[in-house]
Amino acid sequence: MIVDSFEKYCDLQRYVGWDAFDYERIAAVRESLLARTDEIIEDFYAQIRLHRRAADVITGGENQILQLKSTLRLWLRQLLTGPYDNDYVVMRTKVG
Repeated sequence: MIVDSFEKYCDLQRYVGWDAFDYERIAAVRESLLARTDEIIEDFYAQIRLHRRAADVITGGENQILQLKSTLRLWLRQLLTGPYDNDYVVMRTKVG
């Protein structure tokens, strides 16, 4: 299953034409986005609060939101820093 997920991930990259240039583009914006992580996360949850159906999914109040923010912070860091290997794919399959 895990190897299969990684193979699918690699196949999807080939399908959309993802290549070394795309990794370079991530590297070019990495520090800027990492510096704004808190702002990005706050904006994300502010938007959720504006949409009742999305906000209704959060049933654990502020404690749940704090945990979700922590998870999103880690997700963003991994997205921007890699490595984009099998372990990265396994972590992505556990999101949600």
